[in-house]
This record gives sequence, C-alpha cells and structure tokens, in this order.
Amino acid sequence: TLPLPPMVLIASDGDSSTPAAVNGKPLKDLCDRSRLICQYTNIDPTGSLGYGHGHWQHFKVAEIVAFLKKNR
Repeated sequence: TLPLPPMVLIASDGDSSTPAAVNGKPLKDLCDRSRLICQYTNIDPTGSLGYGHGHWQHFKVAEIVAFLKKNR
C-alpha cells in the first residue's frame, strides 16, 4: 500500500446536507486507526454561524497551509 499524504478533514455537526456523523467523523476514525496524519476540524458545530454548505468562510486557508507545511 502506498502511504497517503496528510489530510485535513473539514466537517460540521450543524450541516444537514452532509452530516459529519456519517461522513467526516468516520473518515477521521479510519485515519486514526490507520495511523495516517489527519487533522479534523469541526466548523460551525451548531449551525449558528449561518454559513451555507460549502461556504468559503468555513475554510481557514492559513491553518490548512500551516498544517500541510508542518506535515510534508
């Protein structure tokens, strides 16, 4: 098996389009069991920020770049 690159998973417990419980969280669990480098970020967990599904404000570019540089 080829090693996978570090991953940043972005999910939201407040997302009704793609609930984190059936998407991001199981993938994070799989990464942890496989000892893959993976950062899980739960954005807008209550849905109170009002950003829509996939809205650009969910993605913190500087944090993602810093994680990838640290784990390259």
